[in-house]
Amino acid sequence: MGKAHYNPSALMSAYNYARHWAKRTGLTDTSRVDRAFGYLQTGEAMGKWREYNTTVRDCNCPDRRVRGNRCKHSLSKMIHIKHQQLMAEFLEITPEEFNEIQGLDIDNSFGADPRKEEAHASN
Repeated sequence: MGKAHYNPSALMSAYNYARHWAKRTGLTDTSRVDRAFGYLQTGEAMGKWREYNTTVRDCNCPDRRVRGNRCKHSLSKMIHIKHQQLMAEFLEITPEEFNEIQGLDIDNSFGADPRKEEAHASN
């Protein structure tokens, strides 16, 4: 699998989206989003996504199993996918086409609508 190349502006927008989501839903704290953002920038995240079968909503890593909260793997994947969506929208192509251009084999589905998670968390 290739290494993702991030547009700095789109990546920052995706990071801000994730921070806003964390504040709005209360499903994780923003410091975990900060760590996920740093982790994503190291270039190590994609290999761990495969190892831990990471999705935006779940991960098989020890941190997720012990804490039961969003881990840096799932949060970094959220930021990555949002970045891909923003870039695809800008280029007027699909996120899958954008991945193909970058030589990536990553599922770009975002999973459940975060607004539904917010409603679930408030119940």
